[in-house]
Amino acid sequence: MVRATILLLSFSLHSLAGDNLITIQTQGTGTTITASQAGSSNTMGIYCGLGSFDNSLVGNHTCDGATITVDVTGDSNVAYSQSVWSNHDDQTWITTVTGNSNYAVIDMDESGSTSRITQDGNDHQAWILGSGVDNSYKIEQDGESHYGKIISFGDDDHRIAGGQQQYHRHLLRVR
Repeated sequence: MVRATILLLSFSLHSLAGDNLITIQTQGTGTTITASQAGSSNTMGIYCGLGSFDNSLVGNHTCDGATITVDVTGDSNVAYSQSVWSNHDDQTWITTVTGNSNYAVIDMDESGSTSRITQDGNDHQAWILGSGVDNSYKIEQDGESHYGKIISFGDDDHRIAGGQQQYHRHLLRVR
């Protein structure tokens, strides 16, 4: 009998300052990515499977069982996490943002996955896009002047939650 062991790919990045760009493109079953960014006017893009800001591609569509954790602290930052539209089940996507005027997106696909964006501060935007069945979506925003939107293209069995606290001018949409 032949036994093969596949090690988990793990990244831990920490960036302090402004105007930084972090792009992580990876693939593989059971992938774990943890990325942190602090400062202002930063951009973070994490792609598990296929896709990227610049349209370059990762060759295979494997991203089953991935755990993607993003932590952003500061103002006017962009955090984007994506697995693209095929063959990625049982993923966990967690994005936590603290500061003001930040933008966060999780674009996950297929079935049995969980996504959560938590934002604390003012003037945030959050989007979660998903497909498949038996997924869980959650946006939590605390502060004032937020926009949150969850769009699910799946068939059924989804759990969708949202919460916005404090002050005025909040909009949370679910489709």
